[in-house]
Amino acid sequence: MNSRYAMPLVFLVASVAGCGDDATLPAGCDRFVAPGDDDDASVQEMFLALEDGQTGCLGAGTFRFTRELTISANDVTIRGTSQDDTVLDFSAQDVGGSGIKVSGDGVTIRDLAVQDTPGDGITASSVEGITYEALTVRWTRMYDMNNGAYGVYPVNSQGVVIRGVTVVGARDAGIYVGQSRNILVEDSVAHDNVAGIEIENSFDAVVRNNEAYDNTGGLLIFNLPTLQVKNGERTLAYGNEIHENNVDNWGVPGTAVAEVPRGTGILVLAADGNELRDNLVYDNDSFGIILSSYIILDPAKNFETADPEFDAYAEANFVHDNVLDGNGSNPDDLPSQLIPQIRPIPPLGWDGCENPNHDNGMGEFTNCFVRNTDSEGTPSAFLNVDVCGQPPFANQNQDLTPHMCERMPLEDPYE
Repeated sequence: MNSRYAMPLVFLVASVAGCGDDATLPAGCDRFVAPGDDDDASVQEMFLALEDGQTGCLGAGTFRFTRELTISANDVTIRGTSQDDTVLDFSAQDVGGSGIKVSGDGVTIRDLAVQDTPGDGITASSVEGITYEALTVRWTRMYDMNNGAYGVYPVNSQGVVIRGVTVVGARDAGIYVGQSRNILVEDSVAHDNVAGIEIENSFDAVVRNNEAYDNTGGLLIFNLPTLQVKNGERTLAYGNEIHENNVDNWGVPGTAVAEVPRGTGILVLAADGNELRDNLVYDNDSFGIILSSYIILDPAKNFETADPEFDAYAEANFVHDNVLDGNGSNPDDLPSQLIPQIRPIPPLGWDGCENPNHDNGMGEFTNCFVRNTDSEGTPSAFLNVDVCGQPPFANQNQDLTPHMCERMPLEDPYE
């Protein structure tokens, strides 16, 4: 063993209550560490010592780190006392790109808070099974470009569960899942991020019973070009409360999220076959629910050369039985310019762009909007923004008739 860790390992053994005596360990814990003089070493040594299937516990108090922590064992649980009482503080971190980086399968992290990471909060890459539960990830400086980009950040993974998680202050997306499959995001809260919740280039996500507020955009379902996983589909979002996402966009220039208008409730970008139902969407200054192609970000269609496999259009989405109130009354600069005449901007929108290679009659590619109302039961207004018109935006219209259709509902396999 590297001599740098020899003394901290002794410290770990000495500081673990009853390391060899199970009777003195907290219930359900195979190993235990309390905050001490060298949290970098003691906590990382515990993570390395965990065997597959074991639980490592962190005591109450504040742990302080200068380097990234890694978890490589399979089927392990890392558990604090609670997300209020066990705090992992990375404000002095100067080594590593994340606070905690997971590479093992079947890992659960729960009942703790991660604070002030210079990079992402808790990442997991190319794993089978990752659960984030009863966690807080936060940055104590609001709207600071030095904050990390993502709070929880699973990518290229299968079997993602995010439950009871709160993220505050991410300069990209608070709760993010990218290029992954079989995803559940539930009972979580995201506020004061650029994007509250983002599902990107992913398949078969269920996003239910969450709250997103005081972000730039509340819920984003994105497909982007030039990524390894192409053209994600089938996000089912229901029972969410998406409100007052009116924070000025402070994302890093050049990133897709930096283009999201202030005041966006739910945005589906270039993604197909999603279902948005039974959500409460209110008081977002620009849009309630809007479906858009990627062309709004790339009018020259450079994506066609950069990524010929990329499907830039939002098609076959099913938006129904949502309640929308008070949206579109104070739009951001871009929607104000694109939609100059209509106030408030209708709470339901589509950019009007159709894939020229598809049959665009009312059929398998049509976006359907039905039974969406305000809280008093009045049908919600709709706007075709006509982004792809000739010339663009010249024939905006509010005719919902071509979109009054039904689709087969998506199943929730987690019910």
